Amino acid sequence: MKYLFFIIILCFPFLSKAQTGHRLIYNLKYQIDSTDINSVRDEIYYLDMFGNESYFLSKDQFVKDSFLLASTDQQLMSMMGNPANRPKYPKNTYIITIKQNTIKHYEKVVLQEFAYEEELNLDWKLSDDTLTIGNYLCQKATTYFAGRNYEAWYTTAIPLTAFPYKFGGLLGTTLRIVDSKNHYQFDLMEIQTVQKYIIIYDSVDKHESNMSKKEFWENRKKMNQNPELKFANSGISFGDGNNERMRKKTEARLKRENNPIELE
Repeated sequence: MKYLFFIIILCFPFLSKAQTGHRLIYNLKYQIDSTDINSVRDEIYYLDMFGNESYFLSKDQFVKDSFLLASTDQQLMSMMGNPANRPKYPKNTYIITIKQNTIKHYEKVVLQEFAYEEELNLDWKLSDDTLTIGNYLCQKATTYFAGRNYEAWYTTAIPLTAFPYKFGGLLGTTLRIVDSKNHYQFDLMEIQTVQKYIIIYDSVDKHESNMSKKEFWENRKKMNQNPELKFANSGISFGDGNNERMRKKTEARLKRENNPIELE
């Protein structure tokens, strides 16, 4: 793993000059099919922290939203006409915000926005075991979350309380966290100083939670089983023949992608 370091970056010219904070860049290595050890993928995630609030999302999601919000109509038409101009579509489209220990899980599916809130108090077991990652001496902690047992390595040498996804509760910066089956592993790669991109994050902040966590995942399951619902609820129809082809294609994809980070 590369040594962690701090750098100052020049962001997009359309970034707000408002709040300055920290961006922690994590690499997620995960196995999308629990039965296939060759189905491992990597995805880069941003943890953007501004005071007592933070936003966790994939780099591809950030780039896509940045491009769409900053582009003119002409640029968007050019993008639609030429796939080479389109930003890479993120594998995971959620944005997780944390404010005053309350977690909001936000996702946009086609034209619909969904969000739920939860308060997590993970039961961490601290250990005397240590591990050096990069230049940092880390301490071990373990916990159980959403159907998986996790091992985390964190340090107090970095003056931030930071963690990927929803793995809060440790007093330090989490450099690595991995589940017991090695299906999901986050590694901290880099820390940057950034300005808050108001346009992206305001849309998430303004969207109030509109369902419970149980309702959210039930909704997701229904849409996965009936992909035409994603579009029908947004007023988009492809015709019966195309809907059937879409359903078969989705069934095949879901058979492969059977290993979500949250199992329960």
